[in-house]
Amino acid sequence: MTSYFDALAREIGEAPSDDLDVFVETVRNVEARAFAQISLNTGDREFPDDLREKIMGAFAVQGIYNLGNLAPTEDAVWYVKTMLYSRALETVHSLFHELASRRIATRFGRLSDSPSQNLVLRDEYDEDRAKVPS
Repeated sequence: MTSYFDALAREIGEAPSDDLDVFVETVRNVEARAFAQISLNTGDREFPDDLREKIMGAFAVQGIYNLGNLAPTEDAVWYVKTMLYSRALETVHSLFHELASRRIATRFGRLSDSPSQNLVLRDEYDEDRAKVPS
């Protein structure tokens, strides 16, 4: 498990589960932060289209945090309350492992299974490019 997804799992695991409505809200907030960072990955021009679609689909169908502030599906809420974790994050984690296994070389390096590391590499690359005189 990458440290990125491990940290998300730990945060959800440490949330009190005695009030399931509060727990679901915690998962929603974690998913929302993850979605913001992960969408910066999937929005990159070198990110594979097929994985982009699967990842966005996972958040749309399986997530408590839902695009467009739509209510989550009953199945997503049931899963969170039953399993005490996010199905969307499980699915996206697996898809990032698939991404890393493809060993995709980009302008800023290989895409990894860590969304945050991908963004660090891309930002460093962009900063270095900005320093080069034109």
